[in-house]
Amino acid sequence: VFEVYEMSYNFYLKEKDFNKLGCLILNFMVTKLPLALVKEYAEVYVISLSHLQHDMDKCLLFLRNTWQDTELTSISRQLLDLSLIYSCQTGSPCDWFKIVSTFPTGSLIYEYLTRCPAFNEMEQRTWKLIKKCYNQIPSKFLVDGWFQGMIDMAELQKRYDIVFSSKENKIVLFKGRK
Repeated sequence: VFEVYEMSYNFYLKEKDFNKLGCLILNFMVTKLPLALVKEYAEVYVISLSHLQHDMDKCLLFLRNTWQDTELTSISRQLLDLSLIYSCQTGSPCDWFKIVSTFPTGSLIYEYLTRCPAFNEMEQRTWKLIKKCYNQIPSKFLVDGWFQGMIDMAELQKRYDIVFSSKENKIVLFKGRK
């Protein structure tokens, strides 16, 4: 049974059908299969509940009930922080990227977070905040400091004017500002 649901998970992730992924596949896996077998999927389910289903009550209950025998682990703390930043806006959106960047790039949670619609939402929130705070900003600081290297320079160059300062550093200028 696990292999079938694992294949379904990979298929729906590839197709970016996050409703079926969260409501059907992940829900079945975490409720019907042993936690030891689906631990990584349970972590993704937490994010699905908060980021896509927008159900923080269910997210918090699942976190509490799933990890009830132990103290909050490092990963469950990170999942809680991601959920609170996304759903309740309890922190800066750059903190969301900071947490996501700590996950190994091949992990289920990293792949899910970087492909789901919440990634674009957090990117937009970050841009909105940056535009409020800066008239111009060094591109390296923008990419590495705000987005933790999770956006690339090509995308940045498509969106904004980039000029070279006297030190040959790239500076991002926001439109409407001089």
